[in-house]
Amino acid sequence: MKQTGYVTEVFRDRIKVRVERESSCGGHCASCKGCPSGVQLTECKGYDGVRVGDRVELITSSKGFYTGVLLGYGLPAASAVAGAVVGYMLFKSESLSVLCTAAGLAAGLTTAKAVSSKHAMTIEAQPIDDKKENKRMG
Repeated sequence: MKQTGYVTEVFRDRIKVRVERESSCGGHCASCKGCPSGVQLTECKGYDGVRVGDRVELITSSKGFYTGVLLGYGLPAASAVAGAVVGYMLFKSESLSVLCTAAGLAAGLTTAKAVSSKHAMTIEAQPIDDKKENKRMG
């Protein structure tokens, strides 16, 4: 997974990169407000010689991305469903089942937060050589 951005801040060993988010369809349709697009700031590990204004390519592994998605969405959803089923089986009451669903969701979110901090997705910044890029296009 790759995305291009511009360095906005340089710290000792980290950089902050401004990334233009694209819509999910790959178009640039921010004007219709149908897709969540816009500017996003991402912090990642820097490299030697990086300066503010440099154009960089942010790279993350697909495995890391999908693991994050699974932890962030799948685990809370599965916990909520499990809470609903267990709640209904134990209490035979829909209102108590709803409370167990909320408890399952809260437990899933808490677990996802704890696990995802240990398995944080790593983002690597690599410099883009604009001269080489222009030769390929021209």
